[in-house]
Amino acid sequence: MKSLYEKYGHFVSQNDYFIYSKPQVVTDIFCKLRNSGRYGFICGKLKVERIVDVTLGFDSDAKDGKAKFPVTPGSQMIVFYFSNHCVITLRTSGTEPKIKYYCEMCGQPGESRDQVVNELEATVRSFVDSFIEPEKHGLQ
Repeated sequence: MKSLYEKYGHFVSQNDYFIYSKPQVVTDIFCKLRNSGRYGFICGKLKVERIVDVTLGFDSDAKDGKAKFPVTPGSQMIVFYFSNHCVITLRTSGTEPKIKYYCEMCGQPGESRDQVVNELEATVRSFVDSFIEPEKHGLQ
């Protein structure tokens, strides 16, 4: 394993969720992400390099703008690809009043696992504070 980490870098992930009590909160958060500058520009100090909106079938990297992922208009899901190689998927639960996020990052060869973990945690904090805004939306 050590030789793989040295060759490819450490892979780390962090997953969590917020509970909401008002369904309008989900609409507000996802509409804001789609209709503001955050839908493809900056998150804290990081550039969002690619967005795949599975709900609308949009992929910012595709020439025609259409996602290759299956479109799921009945649920909310956006995948953000950041300049530091972090990928964060934000989606709603299909069975519970939860907004879930799945974060993963592959560090660069030579970086320690601790460096990659710290970078991922900083990215997640920025994402949560800037994009989800749990206090503003009364999320638990």
